[in-house]
Amino acid sequence: MPTAADLRAFVREATTNQSSTTEGTSTNQECDGHVHSQAFKIVVLGSACCGKTSIIKQFVGNGQDFEEQYEPTEKKTSYFKTILTFDTNTQRITHWAVKLVDVPVTEVPVGSAGSWNSWLSFDVTAAAYVLVFDVSAHLHSFEFVRTIRDQLINHPSTSSALIFIAANKVDLSYQLNRSDVAQIVQKQWKLPYVECSAKKNFHIVGLFHSIIEQYQIEQSAAARARAHHSDGFHIRRTFKSHKCNIQ
Repeated sequence: MPTAADLRAFVREATTNQSSTTEGTSTNQECDGHVHSQAFKIVVLGSACCGKTSIIKQFVGNGQDFEEQYEPTEKKTSYFKTILTFDTNTQRITHWAVKLVDVPVTEVPVGSAGSWNSWLSFDVTAAAYVLVFDVSAHLHSFEFVRTIRDQLINHPSTSSALIFIAANKVDLSYQLNRSDVAQIVQKQWKLPYVECSAKKNFHIVGLFHSIIEQYQIEQSAAARARAHHSDGFHIRRTFKSHKCNIQ
């Protein structure tokens, strides 16, 4: 478990918004007062030229970092961004030190389970995954996302992670049938689906804030379930301790 000093160092690194190749895991720790610090890791995956790097850079660069010239991602790169959220119920501010990992398509296995296991051992497990496809491309970009999604939900180390599907390049004229794609993702896969444009900075911030919001919802639900289970166990123990023997 990281120490408070480790967390503070990670948060300081995150506030620089600079890329790094150092990997880390999600953790959280209480700070003074009602401020809560949470390190949160998101891995972004997608086929070549789908715009996943542009999505990350636009989010980290506040919509000011889009490059027209395509340059393929050659190595796994990490970016950092800080987000503040406020819970009206608990009156608590959460300081999210978000780490976004951009993974080259050449590093993503789409074959055997053995290859997938080796890939996951290279520290690409995360609290959430964003699977990006190019909605202006032919079906191959979406099919790549389908393959990665199947791998994620069927592997024990990633099956409980959040998965968001992002349809990028909605600003371009030629597009797949977006209603059909949305139907597959939301109705069949039962996953969150966001249409966005890295070039226009459309729905980029909303995408990542939705991930944080969904994570908070699931964590709150899990906490309530644990509390309910604990209360039930306490009641059963109390009932047993007060039973009388009738002779």
